[in-house]
Formats: sequence, structure tokens, C-alpha cells
Amino acid sequence: MVDKNFPSNSIILIVDQSDPDRTQLKKSLSQLGYQYIVESKDAGEALTKIEANANTGTPISLILCDWKAAKVNGPTFLKNIRTSPFSKETPIIMLSSNNDLPNMLCASHKAINGYIVKPFTPEAIKSSMEAACP
Repeated sequence: MVDKNFPSNSIILIVDQSDPDRTQLKKSLSQLGYQYIVESKDAGEALTKIEANANTGTPISLILCDWKAAKVNGPTFLKNIRTSPFSKETPIIMLSSNNDLPNMLCASHKAINGYIVKPFTPEAIKSSMEAACP
């Protein structure tokens, strides 16, 4: 069930302050055939991991990030990601509750490649991944 744009050896970064949501995302990605998953509880830690992975020759292939990532809000995180030389081209799929969806879509403009509404399924993740890089 691996997406053609993201082979099974892709490194996927999950950014979410919620332990249960990170666990569920990791489980869903594993069900889809992905095994190289990096987790981060907040945006600052995520940026550090993105740079570290890039510096070791194993760049992050995809970022799945909660709109309400801890320590910074969605727009600030997106700005930091898109201005970093290590991640400015990395596809980003944002996760949001239905209540946050209009704000997220309005504020993110073209900085994201897709979104998933919580609660999510492996199929929703796969669909968003397919749409992220047509």
C-alpha cells in the first residue's frame, strides 16, 4: 500500500504534542508499509530533527504535523519549515480537527501539500500522501 511518491524507505516525521495521536499515526503508517518514522512532540524539536537528518544524509521525506503543534502555532511552524534550507521543499501534510480546518486552510495558503481531519484512518493518510505529490 506504499505510495509511489513515498517509497517504503521514506523517512516520515510526525509532529504532534499528543502521545496517543503520534502513536496512532505511527501505527497507521506502519500499516501502510512505512518503517522509518521519526517522532517529535513540538515544532522546535521537529526543526532540530529535520536538520540532524539532513546532515546525516537521511533527509525527511514527508512531514505530518498537527496544526496546534506545541510551542508555536501552525503558521509560525510553516514559516520556519519553508525558510529552512533543510525542509523548504519537503511535503507537509497538516492534521487538524474539524473546528480548526477553516483557520488552517486560510492561514496556510500554499505552504502545505495536504491536510487530514482528525480522527483519521490509514486510508485518509494514504489519500493525502497521494495528493501531496501528484
